[in-house]
Amino acid sequence: MKTAILVRGHARTWILNNKHNIELMSAIYGKPDWYFAAVNTGTVTEHSVQKDFLGYDLRSVLLMDETTYPLATDTLNVKNWRYFSPAYWRLAWLDYHLGLAKRRQEQATGIRYDNVVFIRTDCWYFQVGNADNATKQLHNMAVSHIGQSGVGTPNDLRNDDLVWRAGSSAADLMCLRWLDPYHDLRAANQLVHGDSHVLLAAYVTRNFITRDPETESFRCTLIRPDHVDHMPWSWEKHDDSHNDSFTWHRRTDQEKIEYCKRLGIDPRDYQLSD
Repeated sequence: MKTAILVRGHARTWILNNKHNIELMSAIYGKPDWYFAAVNTGTVTEHSVQKDFLGYDLRSVLLMDETTYPLATDTLNVKNWRYFSPAYWRLAWLDYHLGLAKRRQEQATGIRYDNVVFIRTDCWYFQVGNADNATKQLHNMAVSHIGQSGVGTPNDLRNDDLVWRAGSSAADLMCLRWLDPYHDLRAANQLVHGDSHVLLAAYVTRNFITRDPETESFRCTLIRPDHVDHMPWSWEKHDDSHNDSFTWHRRTDQEKIEYCKRLGIDPRDYQLSD
């Protein structure tokens, strides 16, 4: 099994999570190839990311200029059918560019990743349950943690977007969400499926990607800057309801900015202005 791990998102609390997550995934998958993409706000630099991965096989670092992101959504009401949910589409944008980097590496070396793990920069990951599940071979069109499941709203499917693992073809398709023609200016589908978690679940189902629950073993905590006072994080502190994470949303903008400054995080990673 040849493993690639795609780390992406606004860099945010990467400074708190990176050592643990790199060591965890390396302990599970031996020597995986790493691909990193973040919005270039200054929270991380190419040099700092390379330093974080010193001694590991880092294949690509992409720091994307957000001015090149073509979907300006902040002036549109979320109920407007032309509104493109940033929580879904920005991650799809980063995955698209990481997918290109991954395919270039595959073509240059002749390898084919049959195990691709998608994780975020701002989560602290755990392996729970049956440890063998994380290394079970996935069908090339299978995913774990997302897809058809019992989790949903009264009218739709719903997936979390914090972690998933994919077989070779499924991974390529997940990196092509950015080009999804189902959501264009001639269709109102996003008005119906507007939530970022619903968009993800609908994409998986629509593209015949199959969920394999026998390959699931990851859980995670969404780490906010105010978690710094409780580091290092642990499974004993984990809350499946994310109540610890929601305290961040109850803070004032000034409090959030102060936490960001304390950690060297650019406030723009949280859509804040200093």
